[in-house]
Amino acid sequence: MKREKANKENTGKDMYEEELWKRIRSQVEDVKQFSAESDIGEAQLYRFLQKESLKKTQIKTKNKLAKTLGFESYAAFKKSVDNEVFSRTSSEVSVSPIVSSPFHVNIPARPDLFLGREQLLLEIHRAVTDTATRQNIWLLGGIGGMGKTTVLHEYLNRDYCRTYFKWIIPISVHHNLETAFIKGVSGALKLDQLRVMASESPVDMIVQEMQQQESPSLLAIDNINEADYEDLTKLYRHLQRTGWKVLITSRTRPDEIPRIEVEELDIDDAMQLFLSYYIPEGVQRGKEDLFRQLKVMKIEKELKQLLEHVKCHTLFTELLAKTGNKKRMLPGQLLEQLKLRDQQHEIKVITGAHAYHSGNSLSQATLHQYLLSIFDTEVFETVTGDRATDAENKDRARMLHFFSVLPSSQIPVDHLKKMWRVEAGQENSFEQRLDILRQIGWIRSEQAYANGKLTLSYKMHPLIQDVVFEKLKPSVESCAPLIQTMTEMMSGGRRQLKADVLQFQDYFSAVLEKMKELSSKNLNA
Repeated sequence: MKREKANKENTGKDMYEEELWKRIRSQVEDVKQFSAESDIGEAQLYRFLQKESLKKTQIKTKNKLAKTLGFESYAAFKKSVDNEVFSRTSSEVSVSPIVSSPFHVNIPARPDLFLGREQLLLEIHRAVTDTATRQNIWLLGGIGGMGKTTVLHEYLNRDYCRTYFKWIIPISVHHNLETAFIKGVSGALKLDQLRVMASESPVDMIVQEMQQQESPSLLAIDNINEADYEDLTKLYRHLQRTGWKVLITSRTRPDEIPRIEVEELDIDDAMQLFLSYYIPEGVQRGKEDLFRQLKVMKIEKELKQLLEHVKCHTLFTELLAKTGNKKRMLPGQLLEQLKLRDQQHEIKVITGAHAYHSGNSLSQATLHQYLLSIFDTEVFETVTGDRATDAENKDRARMLHFFSVLPSSQIPVDHLKKMWRVEAGQENSFEQRLDILRQIGWIRSEQAYANGKLTLSYKMHPLIQDVVFEKLKPSVESCAPLIQTMTEMMSGGRRQLKADVLQFQDYFSAVLEKMKELSSKNLNA
């Protein structure tokens, strides 16, 4: 077993290289002639054709081989393979069932519907099968409800994943990462759990057992979120030592782990997703059939408006479609209900698979209520008794308050410092606080280079703004420092140049609108 493991590690071939040599083998009849035509050494070629090489093929050799197959380069060959895989695994065609492996433990069911993210699946597969890097952990990231779990489940059910990995162990986390890791992996490896838990270090024992298994193997950890962030940073070094590839879904953004982003669907894919759940039974679910029905029903414009309103958010799109179908509501009527923001009359949705896989107890709720339940703000409100910790949590909550009333656009750090009234001696702690909130997943950052200067900016997604606005409840009092700074800037009280005032005008407008909303709520309370 160990010799087989060593050979696999030394060959270092990825899926593309294996496919390249497979095709070369199928057409080489005369090694000497092929060697002369391709300008590849005869001895080297013979070793590769006999599968005896223990060295990774050099890129110049790959380019030569790709050209013999009719491609401009190895990169062009890889792109062609991607397109072929895309065609074979498209959700609109059937895929041959894979023979179940005893080492593929509790693989989750394949999603009922998977749209628009085929290239993302290939990006994931390229990352976790890349033998040229020592990196073994990747994070599949995105805000809540974007479809991270769906993407993970679809990937684990794809044939190129199931045939590549010897072991596949998926585990789901519900607020106790270390326990989920110990129980999930020890159960899958059929270890004595009492012996594991009684050991001096259960995590180390699990890691040692994982190191003994054949490679390549994959550990998939689903649903690591804000409350698990500290546990993830502690477990990270242990996961590095396993010798396994590790794929994690999470809203958090730890710097140490490379991130593959699950973004919003584009408008066409979001429309197809909506129509798949909205159009009555009896209509075929192919894309052309659905869009033909869309034209017949004459709801294209209002559907686009609805999807743009929810930012093509994957979960919201699905839940709204199911609700519209059940209650016989047109997309325009659904949009009206959302704009009312009246929780007593807002449409109820069936939360279904998303609630089940994320451990959410809400099986039926208003869309607004369910959005709030996805995000955990308890850490900012819990009093620990440690003065420094409680003070820092209070400062982080205040920072989230400010972001929730500012525009959902990239705001340069220099602007944030002005609006927060950050003094010279507080700059480091202020920037560290921003970075922590970014890594936990509440805000996002962007770097840009312009005019010989590197700039850093931050933004909060509008859906997360709604969560903070409702759960952490910013008030006129909590946002008073921000309001005061803006008032002084607008009045010139701090000797601001007119250009500075214009630059901050968008911020002022957004804050004023949110303050009006707060005042209106207080009057109606």
